[in-house]
Amino acid sequence: MQRTRYEDLPPDIAAAVAANEGVVMNYLGALGYMVMQSSRDPTYRDNDVLSYLAQDLLQSAMAVIVLPREGMPNAAKRELRFLLEASVKLAFVQQEGPGKTVLEKLERFDKELSSSKISIKKTLALPLLPEAVREAFREEVGRLFSLTSAYVHLSPMQIQASIEAAEAGITAGKERASDIEALKAITERVLAASLVLMLNSMP
Repeated sequence: MQRTRYEDLPPDIAAAVAANEGVVMNYLGALGYMVMQSSRDPTYRDNDVLSYLAQDLLQSAMAVIVLPREGMPNAAKRELRFLLEASVKLAFVQQEGPGKTVLEKLERFDKELSSSKISIKKTLALPLLPEAVREAFREEVGRLFSLTSAYVHLSPMQIQASIEAAEAGITAGKERASDIEALKAITERVLAASLVLMLNSMP
């Protein structure tokens, strides 16, 4: 499939898509820096789940760039949900299993990693955040997970949104700039939370 170019989009949509892409590119820069710094540890490949998860995070983040450009903002929200869930679980296993190998962590935390829930966020240590805002951050992660999960499993909210979009003549390729701007607002919040979680997972 040929990739849509910015010049092929209406100016307002092109501007919204470019703004969303800028947010993701900043996230990828931070992710790359964390991988580079973590890899200086001789035990990184054996002990750090990030050494294997980074490629999945990269792929989902790139999807959040490509999908809105191709008229699929809801699909991008599903990728954001994965990024958030993966970040929570990464922080959990890294904090709870220091010194253990990746394989040992997978075995020990199989239940937590296999769950589609992120209740483990309540147990996360967040030493890089001021104590006064830690609970507010956990609540924000919960809100974002609920918001993005609405686009993973078919829900009344998603169906109602689809009905309203169809009645307004909004389909893939005919989206509104406001839809992409709303996605960007979610993208900013999810990726910011992801970075906080990953930074707090680092030894």
